[in-house]
Amino acid sequence: MRRIAIMQPYFFPYIGYFMLIANSDAFIFNDDVQYIKGGWSNRNDILIDQRRTRITLPVAKSSSSATYLEKSYVLAPSQITKLLNMIRQAYRKAAYFEQVFEVIENSVRSAPASVAGFNMHTLRAIFDYLDLDTPTFASSTIARREGLSGEDRVIALCRSLGAEAYLNPPGGQHLYNAKNFAEHDMALQFCHPNLTDYPQPGEGFEKGLSIIDALMHNSPERMRAMLQDCRIETVSS
Repeated sequence: MRRIAIMQPYFFPYIGYFMLIANSDAFIFNDDVQYIKGGWSNRNDILIDQRRTRITLPVAKSSSSATYLEKSYVLAPSQITKLLNMIRQAYRKAAYFEQVFEVIENSVRSAPASVAGFNMHTLRAIFDYLDLDTPTFASSTIARREGLSGEDRVIALCRSLGAEAYLNPPGGQHLYNAKNFAEHDMALQFCHPNLTDYPQPGEGFEKGLSIIDALMHNSPERMRAMLQDCRIETVSS
């Protein structure tokens, strides 16, 4: 079964995002849809001194209807330095700090300014580090009928890559109708992540942090195993 997943290009997203990629045959960055302000597009959480702390990059002001492609980060050297210093402060004693920080620093310093371009560039650097070979595409580069939105747009994108199933996060269950996918010979599936605990400093475990946290504390081999730790649900039509 050729399984396709589609998500907006987020800023160092949590491990569940990567589970979609690892469990798909192709992944589409939804880069030409309206930018979501206040979500995970330009920010995420890490642990600094055992406290959940927000990391972010400022986004330049533009039209409220601008897409991820049309939005740009303010990539002043001081902003990049601040971001990298926060990550260094948080994880300098972590088991895999040296190799992971090198990946993050190199990708951040070489990324384009557009929100879509920056996020896709840094995400692909992590894919390479983890040796994930799922092909990735930008929705803006895929030919399809114009004027589609919502479920119709998703179906069109999936069909363009010959999908037999569309894999979605569980938060999207209210957005889609399995019958509509079945009419196009596609299954509707949801990836329910099992957020397995891993070693973090201090007591307890803080779930749902940026992928940066998991990378710093786990080997690439362990990370690849964790990315398979999810339940795939096929919705009946």
